Amino acid sequence: MGLSFGEVRVGLNPFALPLLIIYYSLNRSAVHAFTRKYLLPTPSPAALARQRRESINQFKETFKRKSNESLQQMLADNRLVSNALVAARELLEERGILSR
Repeated sequence: MGLSFGEVRVGLNPFALPLLIIYYSLNRSAVHAFTRKYLLPTPSPAALARQRRESINQFKETFKRKSNESLQQMLADNRLVSNALVAARELLEERGILSR
């Protein structure tokens, strides 16, 4: 199997594909770390801040129907991801339960 581009031929050994799949399944986290580090561009600080704000807004949308007590319990338990805790805190501040 292979592709030809003029005189250049790129081939794939049929036995290499199963080996590649096995390697990927056994080393998925290492492959993803390599991909993120060397192949994907690093997001700018502004893009990271925008992504964080979008995540917080999504949590706020999810939590908006929760009671004040439930939100306070979330903050007290401190078992959620940081963006979820920020969203709970902001909702309580908007409701006047917590001071800024």
